[in-house]
Amino acid sequence: MSDNSGRSRIRYIPILALLALASAAASAAFCISRWDGFAERYRLEEHMEAYRDRKPGNVAIIPVVAYSSTYPVTVLRTVETDDRDSLHARIEAVLADPSEAEIADSIRSWIPEGTRLLGASEKNGYIFVDLSEEMRDAPDLAYEEIGRSLALWKDYKSVRFMIDGRLTEKRYSP
Repeated sequence: MSDNSGRSRIRYIPILALLALASAAASAAFCISRWDGFAERYRLEEHMEAYRDRKPGNVAIIPVVAYSSTYPVTVLRTVETDDRDSLHARIEAVLADPSEAEIADSIRSWIPEGTRLLGASEKNGYIFVDLSEEMRDAPDLAYEEIGRSLALWKDYKSVRFMIDGRLTEKRYSP
């Protein structure tokens, strides 16, 4: 009689190797997801520290959409609110230049430097944003950046863009 038990054990080696590989991949994915959480907590702590150094009521921590390469990412920006309403403060946060930490993380904005908010209003689920002349030749990603950032705040039907008071064909719908 021959003993085939050695051969049957060999059949299980690829299965065990595959299970070990799947387990390692799952562990790596878990660690990476936890790392993102730590990085996000660190960024939030930076903003909270800036908030504590200011007078309460004059500063807001606002999530906005920026880009890492061409991928949208959510970042937190600290902006002075003064007496502006929430809509104006949120758009000002999107228009703000990336912080040193954002630049170090290769996060950028597609909005042209020097773009100013001239006005903003909301009516019946539509948001109208009036921007300065610098936005005229901006890529579509710049308009998307503003629209996505406003979508983090509230539901709306569409954002319509104006440049120097004149309605453009640019719009963003979530």
